[in-house]
Amino acid sequence: MKKAIIAMSGGVDSSVAAHLTIEKGYQCIGATMKLFTGREEDSTCCSLSDIKDAKAVAHRLGMEHFVFNFTDDFDEKVIKKFINAYEIGATPNPCIECNRYLKFEKLIRRMEELEYDYVVTGHYARIEERDGRFLLKKAVDETKDQSYVLYSMTQKQLAHTLFPLGELTKEKLDILRQADFIFRDEMAKAKLDRKAQQFFAVMTNVKSVGVRNNARTFGYVIAIFLFQPLL
Repeated sequence: MKKAIIAMSGGVDSSVAAHLTIEKGYQCIGATMKLFTGREEDSTCCSLSDIKDAKAVAHRLGMEHFVFNFTDDFDEKVIKKFINAYEIGATPNPCIECNRYLKFEKLIRRMEELEYDYVVTGHYARIEERDGRFLLKKAVDETKDQSYVLYSMTQKQLAHTLFPLGELTKEKLDILRQADFIFRDEMAKAKLDRKAQQFFAVMTNVKSVGVRNNARTFGYVIAIFLFQPLL
């Protein structure tokens, strides 16, 4: 039996990806990346509340759930790179760097250490093998396609990654997103409430400490705020 690590953000998409992978007969465990330490942990992607959501879904699906601490790598490879680019007037995309250095480098390395076969994520994209090579392709539902943030994936990474949502039509996906195991109403309301609180907290911080005059501080605030989990 093939074994897969499900990258779980606590959101609906990664939860549906977990369900589909289990349905195909894989032996699965859930994993959430811990990216922050300190007070910012409650106002960002992969926060304590997101970890609790992921753990609850994993339990409902009958999977073990683990938390992998990648805080140092995230700060070095994503946050600092974002700030440095922002300071010189560039427009970096931290999600691309997170995919490059964490989900498809650190997480696949952890997969190998645990002797698993695949990493599964909730991205909307497809992987096709052709003539011994793996091709990254757009999702069937192109309105949700996310292949453009995955362009840096290597052949080895593509060979050990599954994107279950990439094969779904909009109609099939809408049905699965209403599944009982997701706790959708509770998760959606809680996350929307947190997003509203985070927005006002960030804007209050910008106004109160005058970070508009400090590119490094403002860049950090923006980088943190960009890392919000998708429902």
